[in-house]
Amino acid sequence: MLNAALSAGMVYIRCELATDYSGSPLLVQWFTKVPPGMEDRIAQFLKTFRSLRLCAATTGEANLTFNMQLHEPSEIASIERKLVAQFPQLQILETCVGTRSYKRMGWLLDADGRFNRSPDSIESSYQSRPHS
Repeated sequence: MLNAALSAGMVYIRCELATDYSGSPLLVQWFTKVPPGMEDRIAQFLKTFRSLRLCAATTGEANLTFNMQLHEPSEIASIERKLVAQFPQLQILETCVGTRSYKRMGWLLDADGRFNRSPDSIESSYQSRPHS
């Protein structure tokens, strides 16, 4: 079943790297407002960017959010220009830039962005310690 999903392009396998070693140290998240019914078209366009990490329809004023892992801050304006040129009705409400991740996919990261330990191991070690 997995081979069929891979062959059909329904599933892609990705490998996460510590951002310091991936060459893409910036995690940028956009919060946008799009007219109802345009989410799928915009998501299809965003999928053309290899740096896309997440794209999700949400509720509230910002009804579409997405994030990308980028090499340089200058890429932010370039992506925004391309997006607005393709979809002039899209409004960018907020752009957030992160330069350091402390946790990824449930794993705590050390100062180099590498796996340190899982939150579960921290909680279990905390619970096993005597409390005063």
